[in-house]
Amino acid sequence: KTYRLTLEYLALLVKRFSSLRTVSRDVSGKKQRLKTSEANTFSEFRRLTLGSLLAVTFTNKAADEMKQRIITKLKEISRLDSADSVDYKDNTFLRDLALKAGISAEEIIEIAKDTILSIFLFYSDFNVKTIDSLMSSIIKVITPELGLNPDYSIGIDKTEELDKFCGE
Repeated sequence: KTYRLTLEYLALLVKRFSSLRTVSRDVSGKKQRLKTSEANTFSEFRRLTLGSLLAVTFTNKAADEMKQRIITKLKEISRLDSADSVDYKDNTFLRDLALKAGISAEEIIEIAKDTILSIFLFYSDFNVKTIDSLMSSIIKVITPELGLNPDYSIGIDKTEELDKFCGE
């Protein structure tokens, strides 16, 4: 189950970063050096690409474990040598990921390097959350539109439960 979830998430992430690498190659092919503004724009594209995917779990522990698995797999893949076909062709996860994403294993190895760097640079945009934290994020975004104080805190009203307990 966790293998499949990690594979699905990484397949989507790799596809998106593959598209981003294509744009980057087109830009750098026309110019030897990216101007600072173009480099900043590319960096922003990387952040947005990372932030455009969301994985939702039930518990904080599951979210932390999934983040760790994703990072571990990306690091493992990025350390493979695409020049050494024995090195990466024996990697079952890489083969499965290449098949799922529809991208060659060699390209995935290169994409993994960009992706792991993006995760470390833009960790707050690495969206593996619990259902509770997702709902809290949504509520924080809409509180101004609802006329609520944005510095709210979520609590549980236990009055009814206490009345039932004390009444027995």
